[in-house]
Amino acid sequence: MKQAQKRRMYERYQTLYLYLQGTEIEQIAHTINRSVKTVKGYIQAYETGGLPGLQMNHSPGAPVRLTSEQQEKLKQTIVNSVPHDVGFTARDHWTLEIIAALIKREFGVMLPETILANLTLCAFPPVVEVCVC
Repeated sequence: MKQAQKRRMYERYQTLYLYLQGTEIEQIAHTINRSVKTVKGYIQAYETGGLPGLQMNHSPGAPVRLTSEQQEKLKQTIVNSVPHDVGFTARDHWTLEIIAALIKREFGVMLPETILANLTLCAFPPVVEVCVC
């Protein structure tokens, strides 16, 4: 945890350094592998609060996109069936792409692949094979 916080503060200081050296915001974003919006946020935090303004506040993360009931329904579907059973053609194993399509079809929610990967790693028992292909 401390290492992650140090790494994020280093990134903020690096952003500020590059900005004060006259580097374009788009180039800074590319250099630190963040969005232009994030870089502008760091700069605005500095301009309004000085160096203390760059300190990190608690970040709760993105809101949950599926309710607990939806997550349970998804889990039961994946554990107890194969994609073909729920309307996907000629598939006998779950992939992130199929799970994403199922979530969109059933719940009207589009989840990024990174969230899906974490969901499948955390939510499903090892006996369920999810192919990350």
